[in-house]
Amino acid sequence: MKNLTLAFLALCLWSCKQEQNLVGRLDLQSPLQVQSKKGAVNFPVGVHESRLTIKGSKSLVIGARINGLWQSAEIKSSSSLKPDAAGKFSIPAAKLGQAFDIAGAVASQTVQTPPQTYSKTCQVGSRPGDTTCRNVWVPESCQAITECGVNALGETICKERGETCTGGYNQQECYQESIPVYGEVLVTSHQIIKTTRISVAIREPGSAREIGTFQGEERDVKNVGGNCR
Repeated sequence: MKNLTLAFLALCLWSCKQEQNLVGRLDLQSPLQVQSKKGAVNFPVGVHESRLTIKGSKSLVIGARINGLWQSAEIKSSSSLKPDAAGKFSIPAAKLGQAFDIAGAVASQTVQTPPQTYSKTCQVGSRPGDTTCRNVWVPESCQAITECGVNALGETICKERGETCTGGYNQQECYQESIPVYGEVLVTSHQIIKTTRISVAIREPGSAREIGTFQGEERDVKNVGGNCR
């Protein structure tokens, strides 16, 4: 697997996508209570299956499976959650409206897999099929016949002299079907895989003492090539 780039995610984590879901685990050494608009949500001590959803520059949702049930809470910050140029961020409790600080780092890595060549069933041509005919109604269309002349006073006088009509009958239309022909062809494809990782420390306000941590990642896989030509 060829490594294309290894760079800090920095601002792109919050700006390149409208919503980003990072799946991982929430490891709590102390109980965590998150205040949300729906009320307080409590996360007990332990290691929990978890997901961090970044919903914009000032909003994130922390969710975890507790005793088999999924519970989540949205945290809205009064200041931007965007990391700095080094991919790090730190938001105090007062900005979060919570009883804890958060600090962490984000980074992304993009790799490209080696190209693979393989056989694939594709349309390689076509052959003529049956001829199909059908009757199509041609609607009637009429147009008045107008004759004009100049009288003794030099005036142009026009009069309708009946009408001429076309259509008003069935017309047969035929076409020949085209039947696709399939065969095995060689195609080449590769994948571009982008992995975003985040590490978040949840700390007591103004302290280095950790309440817990969240470790998570999101993986985007883009298939390139492999199409029938």
